[in-house]
Amino acid sequence: MRYDVLLRSRAARHIAAAALLVGLCVSHVRAERPRPGQYNPEHRTVTVFQGMASGELDVRLIAGDETKGRIIVRSLVKEPLNVVLPETLVGKPVLAQLLGQGQGQGQGQGGQALGVGQNFGQNQNFGQNLNFGQNANGPGIFNIPPEKVRHWDVSLVCLEHGKPSPSKTVRYTLVPVDEYTSDPAVGALLEMLAQHGAKLQPVAQAAAWHLANDKSWRELAAMKRTFLGGRPDEPYFTRGQLREARKLAEHVSQEAAERSTQQSLSRR
Repeated sequence: MRYDVLLRSRAARHIAAAALLVGLCVSHVRAERPRPGQYNPEHRTVTVFQGMASGELDVRLIAGDETKGRIIVRSLVKEPLNVVLPETLVGKPVLAQLLGQGQGQGQGQGGQALGVGQNFGQNQNFGQNLNFGQNANGPGIFNIPPEKVRHWDVSLVCLEHGKPSPSKTVRYTLVPVDEYTSDPAVGALLEMLAQHGAKLQPVAQAAAWHLANDKSWRELAAMKRTFLGGRPDEPYFTRGQLREARKLAEHVSQEAAERSTQQSLSRR
C-alpha cells in the first residue's frame, strides 16, 4: 500500500474514532440532563407549602368523588421551579376557613376533610406521563416551567364522617397531615393509601373513619348505600373489607406507636 494511502486510511480511522467518542460524550451529556418535569439542580426548589404561602404557586385539590381526585399545581412566577410535595396530605374545605369555623379535625363545613395519598413512583397520569424524582416512602419532587400547570390523580379517603360527601363544587386547600390531626395512626394509614392507591381505598376508608372519627366496627357494618329508583340499599362495606380494615387499623396503630417510641429514644 502506498504511504499516502496508508496515511489517509489511518486518518480516516482516527476521525471515525474521534467522531464516535464525541458522539458517546454527547449521548452521555444528554442522558444526564433532566427530562421535562424532572428535578433540575439549576432551578430554585420550594416546598408546595412555601410556594402557596409566597404566592408563587396556586395549588388545588379537585375531588371527583369520595375515592379519587386530582391535584392541580399552577406556577405564578416567570422562572422554572422545583416543587417538593409530600406523598400524604389533607385537603380541607376552603369554605370552613372563610366562615371562621376554626382549624383542625372536625371543624369544617361544606364537605369532609379528605386524606390524600399519592404514589409518585407508580403514578402514570402526572402531566402527560412526566416522571417524579423521589425517595422511597418520601416526598416527590417535580419541575414546573414558568406560569405552567402540572396535574395528576390521587387517591382519597374521607376523614369527617357525617359531613357532606366530597364534591367538585367544593374548593379544598392542602395542608400537612400533622397540621390536621395529632394522631400518627392516621398519617400512617395515608402512607399505606399512597403506596397501594385504589386497590386499598375501600379498606382504607373504613379504617379512616374508625381511626379519625371513632366509628365502631359495628357502626361501619351497619352503614348502607342508598339508591334512587327503587333499587334496594346495599352495605357500604363488605364483610371482607371490614375484616381487612380492622387488620389495617391495628397495623398502622402499631406502626405509629413504634415510631413514637423510636423518636422518644432518639431524643434522649
